[in-house]
Amino acid sequence: MNKISNVLTATLIAVLFIACGGKEVKLSEKGKLLSSINWKLQAQEVINEATDKLKDSTGITADIKLDGDVGDFMNFLAETLVFGIDSTDPSKLSFSRTIGEYPFSSETIGRWEFNENETILILTEWNDTKNAPDPPVKYEIKELTAEKLVLLKEGTQSPYIYRPK
Repeated sequence: MNKISNVLTATLIAVLFIACGGKEVKLSEKGKLLSSINWKLQAQEVINEATDKLKDSTGITADIKLDGDVGDFMNFLAETLVFGIDSTDPSKLSFSRTIGEYPFSSETIGRWEFNENETILILTEWNDTKNAPDPPVKYEIKELTAEKLVLLKEGTQSPYIYRPK
């Protein structure tokens, strides 16, 4: 009887461990920095980077400025990324991407992780329509400081530039 009790107890502990997702994720220093700031996309800086590349590759100069109402509107629509340890399952990392500002905003959630040497950020968004995750998207981390996050999406040439919100 004692052996059956021990087996049942061990099985219950294993099931609870799996159901709770295991142990809490420990963030590296880079992960702590990434998740300590709400990152807001900087539309003007993204445009500046793209027009600089245009000038370098073609010699064509484009001076696009997001001033006044247009600039305000672009900043209103610009996405905000928030990274962290999942509040419902501390064994996983989650993120949210919010476009717009409350109450006129749209939010997507998902999971995030680094590659082994923390040079690539991998985002897997949750697709509510399919009720399943979308394929992961990889971003090269070009810069990560307390003042700036620069990501380059795999297969693209223009980086996304974020600053603390």
